[in-house]
Amino acid sequence: MRRRVALFVFCGLVVPLLVVSNASAQGATMELIPSSGPAGTEVTANGFGFSGSNANIEGPKIRFSTRDAPVLKGPVIVSSQNTFSTTFVVPAVPAGEYLVLATQVSVRGRTTSGPGRAKFRVTAGRSAGAAAAPAASASPGSGTSQAVVALGALMVGLVLLAGGTLAVGKRRIPHHPLSS
Repeated sequence: MRRRVALFVFCGLVVPLLVVSNASAQGATMELIPSSGPAGTEVTANGFGFSGSNANIEGPKIRFSTRDAPVLKGPVIVSSQNTFSTTFVVPAVPAGEYLVLATQVSVRGRTTSGPGRAKFRVTAGRSAGAAAAPAASASPGSGTSQAVVALGALMVGLVLLAGGTLAVGKRRIPHHPLSS
């Protein structure tokens, strides 16, 4: 019985931590500052979890909309902490939401470390040439998807912990058959 309780406690406490740590190690991510503005806006792209540039891997290239789109910037230099920061100008495209990609390939043409992805909303109008005011920078790797994974892991842990508690509680209730 105690082994069963220990298993439920282990699953309820340790497994969610493993899931969250795995989610944070899923590879390359990217954030854009600002994340919206008119065509012509200067945007800072911050990348995390990229492979360091070397003789076999070139630095990431920033593309707007698809992997086959023209390169807006790059290859950019990746730091020893596997991060990069660069700027690019939003091309003249219709208003709407676009995907910005940071692609990185090996000398054999295989994609490595990503691609890092971030959404950019192009608004109507034209930038006056000045960069849009930067938004507050998020910490590396923070994002909605990681928050969802962490919340899901927490929920699984609570369910397992509750299941273990119920299993223990059931055993403690004495069973008295009805007398006739």
